[in-house]
Amino acid sequence: MLLFCDSFDHYDTAHMGEKYLTVNGVSIASGGREGGNCLSIPRNTLISKALPNSNELIVGFAFNPSEILPVDSDILQFFDASNLQGALRLNSANGLDYYTYPGGHETLIATSDVGIVNLGTYQYIEIKVLFSTASTGSITLQMNGGNIYTVTGIQTSSTSNNYANVITFEFEINGNFSSAVFSLDDLYVCDGTGTVNNDFLGDVGVELLLPNGDGTVNDFSQVGGTSGENYTSVNEVPPDDDSSYVYSSNPGDVDTYTLASVGSPSAIVGVQIVASARKDDSYTRVLGLGFSDGTSYAFNDGDSLTSDYQMYTQPFDQNPITSADWTISDLDDGELAIKVIS
Repeated sequence: MLLFCDSFDHYDTAHMGEKYLTVNGVSIASGGREGGNCLSIPRNTLISKALPNSNELIVGFAFNPSEILPVDSDILQFFDASNLQGALRLNSANGLDYYTYPGGHETLIATSDVGIVNLGTYQYIEIKVLFSTASTGSITLQMNGGNIYTVTGIQTSSTSNNYANVITFEFEINGNFSSAVFSLDDLYVCDGTGTVNNDFLGDVGVELLLPNGDGTVNDFSQVGGTSGENYTSVNEVPPDDDSSYVYSSNPGDVDTYTLASVGSPSAIVGVQIVASARKDDSYTRVLGLGFSDGTSYAFNDGDSLTSDYQMYTQPFDQNPITSADWTISDLDDGELAIKVIS
């Protein structure tokens, strides 16, 4: 199932901490694929994302290094809390290695052919790791849809747990390479559960769809934007926080919004709802995220809000109303929905 995805197009550097666990020196920059933004990772910086405990993780991302370095550097690390389980590394021969850390000892598990990573252009990397404390783990790496290596029957956990729950993208290297940057775009993270999105998705694009009109229900009040058009208070890029927003303290209130056209993709493998939200009173406030076809509604269990803005996300592998795979008309005719649960 889809756990998370990011286009890096709907927020700026100042808002990154609302969506990620740790942000240290990275930024949102121009230069993404298809003219959008990207995640810029300069030398000795990193960004981490917390995830559910996952026995298997599949991570895909477009990767563009500005230069190949004379020494190795990790790109993607898998953690159990603060304990490193494994790492994908860009080596000095323009190849990709995978290391595990059984007993705390760095162990090279797999290495690719040399020269497979190109400079100044995006290539789509996907890695699947089955975490195991015994010799039953596995690692598979793909690039641009083709297999790079598969290793099975190995120990892939350095802790006593058969899972990871944090991923970190980083560029950590000693030396004078101040201009070197790793650029990332079109990120997805899946686990191995469920009947869809439980394996490699291929070279996917993560597209931003903003609210472009009020939906069939608008119970929330608004601040800022155009009076009587709630969507104009929630479609800013980047978010403008308390300058414009919608609000309600009434459990059961719903606000829905139509979405900009998705265009004509070959397929829609998943949809993620994102809301930047906070509470401004002393009560427990739970906000539900969901989807509507204009008649029926489907919401998640909701997230408990804090007094600080956070970006809450809800991925849907399939249309939650029909339980069928997403179609273009689902999005073009559907509505994003939020609900005050408590």
